[in-house]
Amino acid sequence: MRAVFSHRIIRAVILAAAVSAFAGQLQTVVLVLFFVRDLHLSPGLVGAAIAVSGVAGVLGATMATWFTRRVGPGPAFITGMLLASTAGLVVASAAGPLPLSFSILLLAQVLRGIGPSIYGINQQTFRQAMIAPALLSRANATWRFLAYGGQSLGALAGGMLGSVLGLRATLIVSSCVMLAGTSTAVVSPLRSLRELPAQQVLDEKSAA
Repeated sequence: MRAVFSHRIIRAVILAAAVSAFAGQLQTVVLVLFFVRDLHLSPGLVGAAIAVSGVAGVLGATMATWFTRRVGPGPAFITGMLLASTAGLVVASAAGPLPLSFSILLLAQVLRGIGPSIYGINQQTFRQAMIAPALLSRANATWRFLAYGGQSLGALAGGMLGSVLGLRATLIVSSCVMLAGTSTAVVSPLRSLRELPAQQVLDEKSAA
């Protein structure tokens, strides 16, 4: 925990990622219900929308290195978070005739696929580059505890909010929470991090 939260960059990354994991799962549990109940999509169109997100994820992974080199790892991480965070707002705006609503939905699914690939690759790079090898496995375990624990709570909260507020409102709320998590990265040193710092690692002795 000290290795993760005493490092300014790693702390910003893990806070943004943990909040995103919570809000992302909050959104995920109502997404397909929204497709079916509010947008009245057929099973085939639901499958197509989910497939588009997967294809976009592969695209995001292939372009992540190029994009990171172009803008820097910090801005790339923030950009990926912003893309993922706004996907729910785009989905929630889907309405009208089926061709229009489905087109908006596909745009949202592209954002949902590309964004996590870009920020996910960079957040792993940050941990590997800035945490000493002796602490890396424990730091990864801490990250997974926060992320997966947040997803469990997010799934529960998503079901409750979906029942109380409705599916569209839950999508909006979840995106706003994700944007709030992203703001912790925006106001951190990540905003101006154009290259990985040299030897800014927290070793095991200083973490003890």
